[in-house]
Order: sequence, then C-alpha cells, then structure tokens
Amino acid sequence: MEIATIVEGSLKNSIAVSTSSLSKVSKAESLKRKGNQKESPYNMKKRKLAAETKRTEVIKIHAESIEKYTAELKRANDMQERKILAMEKTNELLEKLIANKK
Repeated sequence: MEIATIVEGSLKNSIAVSTSSLSKVSKAESLKRKGNQKESPYNMKKRKLAAETKRTEVIKIHAESIEKYTAELKRANDMQERKILAMEKTNELLEKLIANKK
C-alpha cells in the first residue's frame, strides 16, 4: 500500500496545483472585467475562449492523474494478491512437511 499512498499524495498535489492555476485565471478574468468595463466583444470572446481552454487543460490533467492513480492501485493490488497466494502456498507446503514428519 506504500505505492498507493505515494500515488495518492501525488494526485492530491496535482489537483491542488491545477485548482490553484484555475483560481489564478478566474482572478485575472475578474480583474480585467473590473479594470476594463468597455471591453470589445472580440476581446471578451478571446478571453472566454482562453479561460475555457485553461479549464479544459485542467480537466485533462485531472483525468490523466486519476488514470495513473487507478493503474498504480491496480498494480499494487495485484502485487498484494501475489504475496497472499505465495504465503498460502508456503503454508500448504509447511503443513505437508509437518504431516510427513509425523
């Protein structure tokens, strides 16, 4: 589960950074609106498109992080299952060995 903990921390960090950058874009948008009330329609569309593009990038980053996190969890789970199977086989062999010695 150490891998899962590391990946989870990495995912949380990625989300925090992405959310922070999205927050900065929103703040910049609001400052532009306050400072420039007579913004041209072209600039408004351009600004909205840039903000939407940034949001799309953030969503893609989150999706990629979640996919990586899920893959790491599956891999860690498979490793745990293999360890459990190996322990069960070892126990069976030990039981057979003990039974043969009696």
